[in-house]
Amino acid sequence: MKTLEHTNALAEARALEVPSRELSLRRDPSVAQFWNENRKLLEAAWAEWEIENKGDLLVPDETLLDPRLRKAIKDAWENPEKESAVADLWEEVIPGVYVAQFFDVDRLADFRNYLEAVANSRVPKRAPYGIQLNRYGMMLDPRSEGHLAAPNFQAFL
Repeated sequence: MKTLEHTNALAEARALEVPSRELSLRRDPSVAQFWNENRKLLEAAWAEWEIENKGDLLVPDETLLDPRLRKAIKDAWENPEKESAVADLWEEVIPGVYVAQFFDVDRLADFRNYLEAVANSRVPKRAPYGIQLNRYGMMLDPRSEGHLAAPNFQAFL
């Protein structure tokens, strides 16, 4: 059962007036102030959003990772001498540029659906550098103002 305070966080967050793109691009101090002042509210809103959508949402976890990467990481944690198995999954395509299969291709649709739900949540999210670099650009790291603070996502990250 949700508490009244908990129930209001999501509605309050959705009602916030996010700083304009212009203010963000100018790096106006009011933008950082907005995200800092609303950090706790947004964190509570994301937690409530997860609860509200519990039956419909993917819970991001290590099963989203490519099975070979998942196994190599698990083995390396158990025995650091096997750490090279993780590095062996990366291919240098040009000097200093590496590629690897990070996500399980069979789970990508599930993860995309989750990210689509995040994008459609109506909870304010801060775009990288204050602009939309792509369709759903958002800050993920909890050290960043306006980050995606959904508890299950942060546990996965």
